[in-house]
Formats: sequence, structure tokens, C-alpha cells
Amino acid sequence: MHCHEIWEYDDERKVQKLVGYKILCERCHLAHHLGFATVSSKLEETVEWISKITGMSKSEVWKLVDKAFEK
Repeated sequence: MHCHEIWEYDDERKVQKLVGYKILCERCHLAHHLGFATVSSKLEETVEWISKITGMSKSEVWKLVDKAFEK
């Protein structure tokens, strides 16, 4: 199990505040951190997991992943 931190951000005051935690399995935690999944060579596995738990096709998930990495 992994602990995922939940933060609130106030950009005007340049403050971030820890407001909670979520306990997640490793796969779900990687789904929250796609960049880390990428550098850990687990992105493909993570996409498959997201597809399985959401019922989305892999191509739908890949579109969302691509959109998340735009910029």
C-alpha cells in the first residue's frame, strides 16, 4: 500500500497546504503520478491498469495520458 498526499495550493500567497491522505495500491498510485510511472518504466503497465479498472479502452487512456503530458 502507498500513501498519496492531497494538497491545496494558493498561488497568490505561494502556499501549499497538506489537507489529507489516500491509501492506494501501487498501481493506483502510479496512475496519479504518470511522470513517475514513465521514469520507472511502468507507464504501459499503468495504462493497462487504468483501462482495466475504468472500463476505458487502452486507446482512450492513451489519449488522456498524451493530453496530460502536453505543454
